[in-house]
Amino acid sequence: MPYLDDRRRVNGWIAAFTIPALALFAHWLFQSTVTADSGSALAEVEAVLLNVSRLAWLAPVFVLIQASMIVRGTATASWQNLLCVFLTLAGALMIWSSQLA
Repeated sequence: MPYLDDRRRVNGWIAAFTIPALALFAHWLFQSTVTADSGSALAEVEAVLLNVSRLAWLAPVFVLIQASMIVRGTATASWQNLLCVFLTLAGALMIWSSQLA
């Protein structure tokens, strides 16, 4: 991987594996900034974010799959794909470090 290949866009599978980590970040920001009533639409949004972010427990597996896709050549080594791998890794570190501490 001597350079970043910018000829292609982000790989769909790599982006899909990033969704739980993004939901975890959004839930964390949502929880720290917004106070939702129990019956409001914001409470439903928070519940959806929480449920999707629970998939972040599998983020270490997602990172391995993403990295193997880039190494094998299934996905290009573009900055978009590497950003998705980095975000997934950050989500994995967030959820696992809070539980192991």
